[in-house]
Amino acid sequence: MLQKTFLFVTPLLMAGCMMAPARQDPRWTDDALAAQPPADAPVYVQTLRLSPDERETLTALEAQVVETGQEVLDEGDALRGPDPDTERYAAEQRERAQVPQ
Repeated sequence: MLQKTFLFVTPLLMAGCMMAPARQDPRWTDDALAAQPPADAPVYVQTLRLSPDERETLTALEAQVVETGQEVLDEGDALRGPDPDTERYAAEQRERAQVPQ
């Protein structure tokens, strides 16, 4: 099924690529945007005030997210750090690779 789909889609993609316009100056969008009339100013949206309970909940969740992020960073640093078993194995391999005298 996947192979049939691939065989069907490939010619369509190739045809689409061949119909692409010739290379243009990358700044053509600047001219197109400058030709458009200016847009109206955005309408003011009244902000809603959070209740103290909602604010407490969001503050607690923010602290939890920051703490979880720090744990992830610490675990990532630990994974990237030197592994004692790997270091020991590498030292053994270097010793075995030396020519006996």
